[in-house]
Amino acid sequence: MDIAEVARRHDLALLTYSPLAGGLLTGKYAFSRAADSGSRAALLKGPAARMLDPELPENAQKFAVIEELKQVADQAGMTLAHMALAFAQSHPVVTSIIVGPRTPEQLRQYLAGADLTLSPDLLDAIDGIVPPGRRMDDQDPAWTPEWLDASRRRR
Repeated sequence: MDIAEVARRHDLALLTYSPLAGGLLTGKYAFSRAADSGSRAALLKGPAARMLDPELPENAQKFAVIEELKQVADQAGMTLAHMALAFAQSHPVVTSIIVGPRTPEQLRQYLAGADLTLSPDLLDAIDGIVPPGRRMDDQDPAWTPEWLDASRRRR
């Protein structure tokens, strides 16, 4: 069962994080194109880097879905990042979102879209591309910091 469904069923709220999926939902990455040298995708190392790597063949489907979502955002007259933030905020059990901008400009971009509300038709279009509960990448169900890797534990 999905964690959001458990929260709804028990009248709990969720505090979510990384609504831009580590930068994937900013629209700045495209499949088969190397990430910019200063981007998170270029700077990360280890397992987390694989999730963001636009040149890995196993990420082709993920980047195709991102491109579809970007087209929906463009048609709605907003950036993909703003649509992703508004989507996360639209879930009835989500009370707050933790964002992680690296620069003041990224923070300004976050704040510029903070008051957007998505129409039911737009939410349906997003759900048509990524149905609720669908995991985009079985290799990366969630980010695990390298210090939590089993090889780094005491026992």
